[in-house]
Amino acid sequence: MFNWMKNPMAGAGSLQEYEIAMDRLIGNLILMFAALLTLLELLRESSFLQGLFVARYAIATGIATLLVRNMALPLMHRGVILLTIPTILAAVSAVTDPFFVFVHHIFFILIIAASLYFHAQMLLAFGVILNVILLALYFFQPTGLFGSSENPGDIFFVFALLNGGIFILYHVMQWVRLLLVEVLRHSERLKLMAYTDFLTGVCNRASLLERLESDIQWAEANGTLLAVAAVDIDNFKEINDTFGHTVGDQVLVKVAERIRSCTRSTDTVARVGGDEFCLLLTGIRERTDAIAHMKQIIEGLAALHSGLSCDLQIQVSVGLAFYPQDAADPPNLLNRADKAMYQAKRSGKNCLRLSDEIANFA
Repeated sequence: MFNWMKNPMAGAGSLQEYEIAMDRLIGNLILMFAALLTLLELLRESSFLQGLFVARYAIATGIATLLVRNMALPLMHRGVILLTIPTILAAVSAVTDPFFVFVHHIFFILIIAASLYFHAQMLLAFGVILNVILLALYFFQPTGLFGSSENPGDIFFVFALLNGGIFILYHVMQWVRLLLVEVLRHSERLKLMAYTDFLTGVCNRASLLERLESDIQWAEANGTLLAVAAVDIDNFKEINDTFGHTVGDQVLVKVAERIRSCTRSTDTVARVGGDEFCLLLTGIRERTDAIAHMKQIIEGLAALHSGLSCDLQIQVSVGLAFYPQDAADPPNLLNRADKAMYQAKRSGKNCLRLSDEIANFA
């Protein structure tokens, strides 16, 4: 369950969409941070050029973070690289400012271009604008990049720490996200187990009762009928006794598959007992539509042979009840459908009976 701790980029399916969203989020956070730094530099009466430089460096370090975290290297190695590069630049800039200016422009223009790869359009546009303004102001202001009272190395040391913080924050967010995905998946599995029959994959009784409640409300709101069909496999005990429970399980699975293939996505198929299924047919306009549909299912099951380890004919008895004519609440609807199904068994099996016994199909 906790494989994400070994590799925060593994598991949880494809993360491409999440990666793009995360890159954009980090880009927006960096923009806000850069704007704040620029404002602070201007408020403390530093040069406008210095404020723009600080803002551009904040953006560039953010893009560098996006670039480094995609390297095919272990997490620790990427962190060391992210902390080392700005520190080296800080040392170089402290020794020779002209050399640093040249390296600075070449390096960060390439980094800003890399933002195209991360779909960080806002970050790219803002970085390019700052780059152009800073270059123009620098060449028209030969008094120095930071002025006589500032040391560029101090600025780079601060941003070296900032890079490490952004890098760590990103991976913490990744781990938290993957943990939440794992928790949600586990919750979905538990929910699936609680509402699904483990053998056939169709709904179980608990799920059937919930859907029956909502289907009754939908039928009442839309003025349609709701058909409840109780389907029981004939002679299922003899199948188990003669061929074994493995074949019996195969029969249950095949019956569930065939019934599900014959129903609409809005209908419900549930296994409510050992060999008993229940169907909810929604949006029925005429009773004859549901009757014809259930006859097709009976005929389809009688012709079902493929996939079974032995040759046998599957027959079912079906009881059919309608909302609101036969009953107005779930327990009575299910009870009426069950009684009709038992009447079908007493009538010779492999047939359908209606709750009010107005139809008789042998």
